[in-house]
Amino acid sequence: MTEKIQKKLSDSKGARWAALSVVAFTMLCGYFLTDVMSPLKPMLESELLWSSTDYGFFTSAYGWVKGFLFMLIFGGIIFGKMGGRFSGFNACFVMHVGGGIKY
Repeated sequence: MTEKIQKKLSDSKGARWAALSVVAFTMLCGYFLTDVMSPLKPMLESELLWSSTDYGFFTSAYGWVKGFLFMLIFGGIIFGKMGGRFSGFNACFVMHVGGGIKY
């Protein structure tokens, strides 16, 4: 009886699929926010007088932050120290803030 009560969340097939769905959807939204500017390039060039270099710098900025400012390493350290729930919440919060800035 107690074994049934102490069943871990990771033992539940539905919980694992739900977690996978949430993570996959979050990644989809992150990639969407990255690529959403592509159809707007002609408008940005005509309305805001951006050059192709300006557009390339804007769309590649996320890669520079992740790669050269070591954000992936810092994110891993924060995940290890603070846990998945805290890190996941903050990642979603930062993604929303970034989406708002981009909007």
